Amino acid sequence: MEMPARELEKGFDELMARLRRVFANEAGFRMARNYLRGLLSPIERKNGWQMAECLGAATPYALQQFL
Repeated sequence: MEMPARELEKGFDELMARLRRVFANEAGFRMARNYLRGLLSPIERKNGWQMAECLGAATPYALQQFL
């Protein structure tokens, strides 16, 4: 049984609200949020280039620097 998209988005937002205090700055938090969105995305392969493309970035360098 699949959850409606609204419920999934609400759960994701709640998780990110809990994780926000772990990060020292907003940029790190945004990158973590984007990385998790990439991991949860429907793309078949979760490599740097494909995740960057899915997230709208031109290159995976920022994501790789974060990791």
